[in-house]
Amino acid sequence: MTALDASAAALLEAVNAAGRPPVELGTPDDAREAHAAGSTFLSGPGEPVVDVIDGQIDEVDVRVYRPEGAAPAAIIYAHGGGWVTGTLDTYDSLHRALANRAGVSVVAVGYGLAPDIAHPHAAGQVMKVIQASMTEGSPLALAGDSAGAHLVTLTASVAGRVGIPIKALGLIYPVVSPALDTPSWDELGTGYGLTRESMRWYWDQYRNPAATTALPVDLLDLDLSTLPPTLLLTAGFDPLRDEGLALGAAIEKAGVPVERLSWDGQMHGFVRSMAQIPESFDAISQVGAFLRARLLG
Repeated sequence: MTALDASAAALLEAVNAAGRPPVELGTPDDAREAHAAGSTFLSGPGEPVVDVIDGQIDEVDVRVYRPEGAAPAAIIYAHGGGWVTGTLDTYDSLHRALANRAGVSVVAVGYGLAPDIAHPHAAGQVMKVIQASMTEGSPLALAGDSAGAHLVTLTASVAGRVGIPIKALGLIYPVVSPALDTPSWDELGTGYGLTRESMRWYWDQYRNPAATTALPVDLLDLDLSTLPPTLLLTAGFDPLRDEGLALGAAIEKAGVPVERLSWDGQMHGFVRSMAQIPESFDAISQVGAFLRARLLG
């Protein structure tokens, strides 16, 4: 088996040494405070871009990043954080890096956080941004990491079903299913940052048992045939690895082309950890190149 990348191992050691209590022992506010406190350490100050514009689309916060020489296209991006943490500020460095490497504008969605905004309403907020962005007339792609990848998969499926033209979908170690029963959860569910207990807590915040919706919470129950060409990035030491691979297989079975990127020596969250894990820039470059090629091809 490939060894854990040295920089990822050093980061994991530093995180464990910090001794923060696991999220499931605290409140959503506690989780958000811890997430924000570590953001600059993980992600760094961020690269310059030509323009950064904050605004709202139908009461949903957005932040638009335009890189130097931006082509007339856009990536709508939903950040990770277990639907509970993560903000436009804590993912700012990742959004900047993706805009620069894709060479197109990135529209980052500041969707509402669980448990106040639960399934399917966060996906609905992403859809509002998609619908408003269509009026610009430029090609659109969707992307997201972790819980954000879950949201953009939901919205891409709906968009395809109603005829909204999405050119590509970029999924970075997606959250797929609340079952948490794959071999990678058994193998990696403790000791690698994201634990099975923490992920179960995140799912409990996000799911709304009282909601009546035709949109399934498990992506494997979704109509995947309406997705656009998809890039799937997984990490070898991520407990979400196997459910991500199962999603990729299901998308392909539904007749949609899937390109896979496997970072065998990395762990969950590494793409956002740009200040600590140099390989994150390579991963962002590959995601950006995939999306740009399909937006402009």
